[in-house]
Amino acid sequence: MPAILSTNACHILNKVDDLQAIANINNPSLIVVTESWLNANLPNSAVFIGSKFNIYRRDRPTHVLAYVNANIPTTHLRNLEECNKEFLWLLLKKPRTPRSLSVILVVGVYFPPGQSVENERDWNEYITTGVDSVLRDFPSAGVCVMGDFNLMKLNTSCRRFNLKKSVRTPTRGANILDQLSTNISDFYDEVMHLPPLAVPTTSAYCSALKQNKK
Repeated sequence: MPAILSTNACHILNKVDDLQAIANINNPSLIVVTESWLNANLPNSAVFIGSKFNIYRRDRPTHVLAYVNANIPTTHLRNLEECNKEFLWLLLKKPRTPRSLSVILVVGVYFPPGQSVENERDWNEYITTGVDSVLRDFPSAGVCVMGDFNLMKLNTSCRRFNLKKSVRTPTRGANILDQLSTNISDFYDEVMHLPPLAVPTTSAYCSALKQNKK
C-alpha cells in the first residue's frame, strides 16, 4: 500500500525544500498539498522535489497539488473536475495492492473558509457523484478523500462509502480542519503528525499515513 503524506502548505513556493526533506525522510508514495497557490505561469520545475515523483496540479482558483511515485500508473480524472470546485481527482493503479483492491481513488480537496450551507451541500453531492462514477467502473476501488476541509462535514460521504476519518487530533490550533477519510484504513497504521512546513508557520501541517507492517 502506498504511504501517504498530506500537508496544508499555505503557499508552497517558499517551502519546496522543506517538503523535499520531509519526503526524503518519510518516503511517501503519494503527497497531497493544499493551499499550493500556484498559477499557470509557474512550471513544474518550480515545485520539483525529485525525479521520483510525477506532479499533478490544479492551480488558481484551485489550490491542490499532488506528487505520485513515478512507478505508480496514475490517471488524472479531469472529466470529474469542475472549474468552481477546488478538487484534484487521481486514479492510482499500483501493481502490488492487495487483491481485494483494483485501484485507489484519491480525491484532493480544498474547501475555502466562509462558505454557505448551500455550497457545502453542493460540494458533498459533487463528491458523492464523482466517487459513485468511479466505483461503477472499479467496484473494489480504495477511496481516499483528503485535504483541507475547514468547516465542511463529510458525514454523508463517509456513510455512503464506508469511509473512516483517520485524523483524530487537531491539525491547526484546537481544530481538525485537515482530514483524510478512507475505506482502506485497515491497511494502515494510525496517522503520524509531523512538524509543519517551514516552522514556525502555524498555518501549515503535515500528516503521514504509513503502511501497516503487521
